[in-house]
Amino acid sequence: MKKLLLGFIFITSAASATQILEPQELQKLTNTICSQHSDPSLCVKAFYKVISYAKENDDYFYYCQKSKDSGMSTDKELCNQSKILRDFIDQNAN
Repeated sequence: MKKLLLGFIFITSAASATQILEPQELQKLTNTICSQHSDPSLCVKAFYKVISYAKENDDYFYYCQKSKDSGMSTDKELCNQSKILRDFIDQNAN
């Protein structure tokens, strides 16, 4: 449970960082967190569900959206990475 909480804190703090996690990095982190759990598949499912709630507070994704709407320039690569990560979380949270 401590690993799950630490992972959650890591992901939520990563949302405000300038570098976006790659889906493979998130998957590796999840596997590490859940490796010693009595039911790893249940742990992975729960982890992605929790992360899907954290995704709702993804400031960088909303920054990209607001910037595009107002005509401001954005870092297209980081905006794209944020979108890819959000899609990956959605796929694994259900």
